[in-house]
Amino acid sequence: MTDTIFENVAFVSSLSDTASASAGVLHKFRARSKLLFQAVKIPTIVFLNPGSNIVAESHQQVVNVTNCFEDSLEELLRQEPRLMVFTRYINPGWRMLRVVLRYPRRIIFEHNTVDSAEWLLKLRSLSWRDTAYILKTKPTRLWKEYIGPSLNEWLFGSLVMRKAIAGICISQSVADDLSSRCRSYRTKVIGNGIDIETVPVVDVDLSSIEEEINLLLVCGSPAPWTGADRLLRSFPSFDRPKIKLHMVGRFSPEVHRLSKRVSSNVEVKFHGGLTRDEIKDVASRCQLGVGSLGLHRLGMISGSTLKVGEFAAMGLPILAGYDETNFPRDYPYMLRAPSDESLLSYSEIFGFLKSLIANGFSSEQMREASTSLVSMDAKVLELADLLQEYVAAPKLPK
Repeated sequence: MTDTIFENVAFVSSLSDTASASAGVLHKFRARSKLLFQAVKIPTIVFLNPGSNIVAESHQQVVNVTNCFEDSLEELLRQEPRLMVFTRYINPGWRMLRVVLRYPRRIIFEHNTVDSAEWLLKLRSLSWRDTAYILKTKPTRLWKEYIGPSLNEWLFGSLVMRKAIAGICISQSVADDLSSRCRSYRTKVIGNGIDIETVPVVDVDLSSIEEEINLLLVCGSPAPWTGADRLLRSFPSFDRPKIKLHMVGRFSPEVHRLSKRVSSNVEVKFHGGLTRDEIKDVASRCQLGVGSLGLHRLGMISGSTLKVGEFAAMGLPILAGYDETNFPRDYPYMLRAPSDESLLSYSEIFGFLKSLIANGFSSEQMREASTSLVSMDAKVLELADLLQEYVAAPKLPK
């Protein structure tokens, strides 16, 4: 791999969009931006909107913009005729279609979800109370945040993909969905990576699981695919021992309602938003980190979530309802729940933790076994290899 092949490649993002994302997504953006530059000299170009309180780093090239992301991207491609761009796939509209029609074979997209299903699920998840409130207070929000994105994805998604170079997906489920919508769209799968150095290891104590099991669920946004409701609905069948669920982040009103209906042996504690150090303090009291339990609602049986990667780096055993891209099936520190609406099994959770004890579990060993699987360093090198392949032969799908 040579530096010259990347002379005209850039990672492009909008810090205004990133600023509204979860802390994990922001950490991913910063770590990947830094490593892309250090490892293969790919710069990051950030579109910075007026009033943004996020400061770009030294390896990032700042472009101050007042337009939307698509218009800013189009102007960048016009000014840099040889530039090829790697950027996150955002809900496409006529503006993004205009960009790829004017500048075909110039963009490689990153896909983090099944977009067509995500927007529909958001729309269907609106209760009549929420819909009535939106219509009463700000009716344009219903179109902008729910109906419009679903329609845009249906109308423009496959058209945009036909004119892009390729798509890099976090899981096979995402790649399969894209291929079904645009057969000529080239896709490759690379799981999410995390900056291991920023995630402290915790000392998980499994010796007390006969008396109490503490679970940690971290949620960046109150989305249906987190599956927090599925976990809460499972608790009535958990007759022993005492269960304590620590919920960090933002959750939907339905989740709050369900938390009040759990059985007497279950305690649910909402911590709100926490810093990384505060999450570490909570994690140190837990025996199990809960990953997404509702990705199947997006039609995904495989995925790659940042929180599961961070649990692995912490050395906190994992429960998740999907196949994790980064982990082989025989990865011993993750219990895989079915990808459906079935209730979770207490006996399976307890048996999983008991098997870890029997095998001499330690958080340090789990972290060591997981580092090569979730490290951002490895993911960036894998990404660089793919970019080299695509830049050398930027085939335009028919």
